[in-house]
Amino acid sequence: MSNALSIMLVGILADPIKRHAFQELCAIGEIHAEGKPVRYEFEREGARIHITDVVEPRFKWIPTEDFRELLMSYWDGEVRLDGAREHYTPELVDQFKGWRFIRFPKSELIKLAKSFCEPRPRARRNDALNAAIKRRLESGEDPGRNIPWDTFCVKVRDDCNGWTNRKQNKAKNGFGDKTIQRRVPEMRLTTE
Repeated sequence: MSNALSIMLVGILADPIKRHAFQELCAIGEIHAEGKPVRYEFEREGARIHITDVVEPRFKWIPTEDFRELLMSYWDGEVRLDGAREHYTPELVDQFKGWRFIRFPKSELIKLAKSFCEPRPRARRNDALNAAIKRRLESGEDPGRNIPWDTFCVKVRDDCNGWTNRKQNKAKNGFGDKTIQRRVPEMRLTTE
């Protein structure tokens, strides 16, 4: 990875709002990454429980749902994904998920650089779509977390008249689910 791309990635990961938008792009499959999966093991020693993370040796492509479920962090020059582990229950230790040494192919980082670093035009053709997405986000709806994506997209289209035929569930050109999913991360940056 070039020095400029790694500096850009560190800058995005250091900013909580940009990191959230970046993780959202990974969750919808716009940006792909690979890493080493973590397996958690526990050992009892009297009344104490020791949990160890064992990092598998091979890199694997990270499923998009892991970007939705886990928290992304940056520690000592390493990008990680971890689940919340505030309360350890030994019986559930095999359900913990995690990834270490996450890396992004250069082509994916270039795509990321374009989406985060290039100036965006102020006005877009779908100002009504942007306004509807923004209203939904400001009202507390968080697609993929507290409302399913498909429900969110339908509500957004309802708000901005984004249908060619509502009964047949046909969206107007430029008002499809993919378009809405691509707009949400950048609209989050303007609402937070």
